[in-house]
Amino acid sequence: MKYNNIDWKKCNKEVVKLQRKIICGWKAKRIDLVYKLQETLVKTFSARALAVRKVTTNKGRLTPGVDGKKLETAEDKLRMIMELKNLTKYKSLGLRRVWIPKSNGSLRPLSIPTIKDRCVQALYTYALQPIAETTGDSNSFGFRKGRSTQDAMKYIRSCLTTKLNPKYIMDCDIKSFFDKIDHKWIIQNIPRNKKIMKEWLRAGIIENGTIEYIETGVPQGGVISPIIANRVLDGLQEVVLKYDKVNFVRYADNFLVIGNDLTKLEYIKTMIKLFLKRRGLSLNEEKTKIFQIFEGFDFVGFNFRKYKTTTSKYKEIMLVKPTIKSKNRLVNEIKKVFKLETSFKGLIERLNPILRGWGNYYQYTNSKIIFSKIDIYLTIKMWSWICRIHGKIKGNFNKYVHQDGIYRVIKNKSYKLTKLSAIPILIYNLLDLRKNPYLDETYFKSRKFKINMQKLNSFQSKLYFKQKGICPVCENELENESENLEVHHILAESKGGSFTLNNLMLLHKTCHENVTNTNDTKLLSKYINKGIIK
Repeated sequence: MKYNNIDWKKCNKEVVKLQRKIICGWKAKRIDLVYKLQETLVKTFSARALAVRKVTTNKGRLTPGVDGKKLETAEDKLRMIMELKNLTKYKSLGLRRVWIPKSNGSLRPLSIPTIKDRCVQALYTYALQPIAETTGDSNSFGFRKGRSTQDAMKYIRSCLTTKLNPKYIMDCDIKSFFDKIDHKWIIQNIPRNKKIMKEWLRAGIIENGTIEYIETGVPQGGVISPIIANRVLDGLQEVVLKYDKVNFVRYADNFLVIGNDLTKLEYIKTMIKLFLKRRGLSLNEEKTKIFQIFEGFDFVGFNFRKYKTTTSKYKEIMLVKPTIKSKNRLVNEIKKVFKLETSFKGLIERLNPILRGWGNYYQYTNSKIIFSKIDIYLTIKMWSWICRIHGKIKGNFNKYVHQDGIYRVIKNKSYKLTKLSAIPILIYNLLDLRKNPYLDETYFKSRKFKINMQKLNSFQSKLYFKQKGICPVCENELENESENLEVHHILAESKGGSFTLNNLMLLHKTCHENVTNTNDTKLLSKYINKGIIK
């Protein structure tokens, strides 16, 4: 058995089948059966292989823990899969403390588990997530399978434009959420292997050669921490919605209570405090505020605000825009790229993913004017860059900046800057909150396909459509968020392969690496037969 020979489609099918059985056991209130199925799942080769793949394809894959180990080669990954087979003597090696800057200039602590600890956590995530999706609050959107910030945005917008016409929004903030969760509550209320769980919760934090054991909280750098966070706060929606004419929206540990009655909101705030207290948590009184809808408020990167108007029938209009913080972050990233890059090719290759990502995130909002302003800013920055690289000659500016955009042809290949104002403003369709991603697979697949078609650039979306959203190498869905996607030449450029749809495929980054780097004759034969290489 070799890592690159693993049948990922078969692995995924086996894991999903067991996850559905876990849901059925949970709904039947057969808790003993649920525990048995969870342990069966984590022992399967399929779940262990998928856990290792998940950890070694995410953004933090090259960040080591206290042991300094990483999984870079196929042999290392296969060895880890085998190590996960028997966890009876499993011990956590502790957490490496890392400090990362926050937007306000302060530092946020991250606790990084070792690569093996992350793989174990990812493995048990497969056992816990089906229950989390089945019992989770319907109005909770963060770290949920098939849900996103856009769903939260759309739901908030719909709440603020109903006939009830709510005037007040209580924006709630939990004080030191990840650091304060009560361990006892977690162990008693989250159905999972308690011995393994205690290893994660009681792992010491190692910094500057010293170790600190924690008695509360979960590490923010842990793979399973988001699911634990959701499980801790599930049930909060029920507490809030006991009261008439109020609404509730949560994204991870951030949540809003929307209503018309200030007195009622203050009373609900008291009930929320009692709910949190049982879990070792409390509200941050300084950051928990009540806003009027005409003041506006920020949530998950969006600014929501109603404006008085004479053009609308109701004399008011609801607008959702990017937050000022988000715009400033984008501008700072653009500045950094223009400062560092000296070649036009490098400039475009670094700017385009940033612009496309930002534009795709806000294409469901009232952001057309903002997109146009950023395009103007980019043209001004381009003029400054040209002056720095080539000197103040108008002819040089005309070589790069044209009526239909900023581009240049280099060695018969065109490099064009993404134009934000060319990204269409679309209406986002809120998902059906009653659907379960494990039980309503067809619904979520169809929905994901449509959303990914909109997120990818025009060329990638054509490949995505042609391949029906499937990676030809592993035969699994092309996940744009969990794994990076890359364009692959069937006939290599070095052999005369062209950059046309017929000669290209869209693959997961890891699958692309496997195809281009393998020397295995069996694999090469397999790729040739499937038309992946020539």
